[in-house]
Amino acid sequence: MNRRVLSRRIARVCVICCAALAIPAGAAHAQSETLRGSVGGFTSPARGALQLVISASDAGPGLASATATVDGVLAGHVRLGAESCGDPSAPDPPAAGACPAAVTGVPLIVDLQPFAIGRHHLQVRIADAVGNAALIFDAPLDVAGSPPIRTPSVSLQVGDGTAPVAGQPTPTPARGAEPSCAAPRLSMTLDQRPLRVTRAGVPVLRHGARYRFRGRLTCEVRAGRRSAPTGVVVQTVHRLGPGGRFVVGKAGIVTRRTGQLTLIDSYRSSRTLEFRHASADGTTSRVRIAVIVAKAAPRTKARTRR
Repeated sequence: MNRRVLSRRIARVCVICCAALAIPAGAAHAQSETLRGSVGGFTSPARGALQLVISASDAGPGLASATATVDGVLAGHVRLGAESCGDPSAPDPPAAGACPAAVTGVPLIVDLQPFAIGRHHLQVRIADAVGNAALIFDAPLDVAGSPPIRTPSVSLQVGDGTAPVAGQPTPTPARGAEPSCAAPRLSMTLDQRPLRVTRAGVPVLRHGARYRFRGRLTCEVRAGRRSAPTGVVVQTVHRLGPGGRFVVGKAGIVTRRTGQLTLIDSYRSSRTLEFRHASADGTTSRVRIAVIVAKAAPRTKARTRR
C-alpha cells in the first residue's frame, strides 16, 4: 500500500469521526434499544413559550406521544400517532399506520408562563404505543421575562392541621403536575415464557427477541392502598456486570388504568432490570429482575439410519 492510498483512508476515517462527534449542544438521545429521538429548537434563556422540534423513531409497536416537563411538572404534550395509540388495554388494536414508526419535525410547545424567573430543568420523553417511554432530552433551562402569571401559595395552619386559618389562601396545585404516589409499592414480573429457567430461578431469554414485563403500582391513601393514578412515571434502569454495578441505560414506563405497567423490549446481553419509583415523601419502591440472554441452539436435522 503506497502512501497516497494510506493518506486517503486516514482522511476518510477522520471525516467520519468528526461527523459523529458533531452533536448539537443540549441534545440528547434515547437509551432504549427500540426508541430513538432527538430535540431541536432549544434556546436558553427563554420566555413565554418555547417551541421544540421532535424527531423520533421506534423499531417496536410505533410512536404515540412526546411530553415535556419542567422541574417534573408537565409543560407540553403532543401526539405523534393517532388517539388509538398508547392504550394497550383498548379492546381494538390501532389501525394500520395509526402508530408511525418515525416522525420528523413535529412541533412541541413548552409553556413557561407558570414558572418563575431563574434556572429550571427541562426534560423531554417519547412514548410508544404500549406505554414504553424514553428520555431523549435533559438540560438546564433559564426562564426570563416577566414574573409568572400564577405562583403556588402556602397557607399557615393552626391547631390540629385539619383546616387552614380563615382568610388565608389555599395552596393551589401546579397545573399539569405529575400525579403523586405516597408510600409506593411496586410489583413487576416477566409475562412471557422464557427459553428456560436456571436452577437459581433466573429466566433465560432469546437473543434479540421481544419480551413483555407486566406489573402494578399502588399508593397509600387514607382508606388504605389504592391503584396509582394514570401517568405516574416508573424508571427502568439497565445494569450490567457483577451485582449490576454498571448502568448502561435509563428509560421509563408510565402507569395506565388501575396502576397497570407494561414494558416490551428486546435484549442482546445479560443484565439486571431495575424498576423503581421515588415518591415526593422520600420513599422508594424498586424491583430487580435478572435475565440471561442467550442465542438459541441451531436446529439440526436428525440423521436417518439406513
